[in-house]
Amino acid sequence: MLPPSKPRIYHILHYDRLQSLLQDGFLYSDAIISSRAPSGTAIGMSTIKQRRRNELILSSHPDLYVGACVPFYYCPRSIMLYMLHMGNDPGLAYGGGQAPIVHLEFELQSVSYWATKAGKRWAITNGNAGSRYFDDYSSLANLSLLNWQAIQARQWNQADIKEAKQSEF
Repeated sequence: MLPPSKPRIYHILHYDRLQSLLQDGFLYSDAIISSRAPSGTAIGMSTIKQRRRNELILSSHPDLYVGACVPFYYCPRSIMLYMLHMGNDPGLAYGGGQAPIVHLEFELQSVSYWATKAGKRWAITNGNAGSRYFDDYSSLANLSLLNWQAIQARQWNQADIKEAKQSEF
């Protein structure tokens, strides 16, 4: 399946982080957030965030840790959102459900253009960039390598669909 002609990307955050987002005018990576006095509620899994910051390096940018990038998914209903809704994963410290979660939606080409023009590096992954099993690319031409059928799937109980659905920008 080919990628959509104008793919959208999504980032989720707790509503109490909106004020700092609007004040600063930026979405910050977890690496930056963890080095500041963060305002608001962290909703991710701390062990995965730590691995992204300290262990996982992008092959497309060999000096760039995954945690130095702001994570975006290609589907509005990410697996992380489902985990927040269920609230039953022992690695998830946040337990407030998905009601206070804000969804930010962007047009992929616009974001990649802005980032490139601003001298910001970016990558696309064909799976969860918090895992140890993903390939990454630094060209939008590689969007065709992602499993778009899995990304757009409504059910993700199969391992291959679950991994591909977690592809990131």
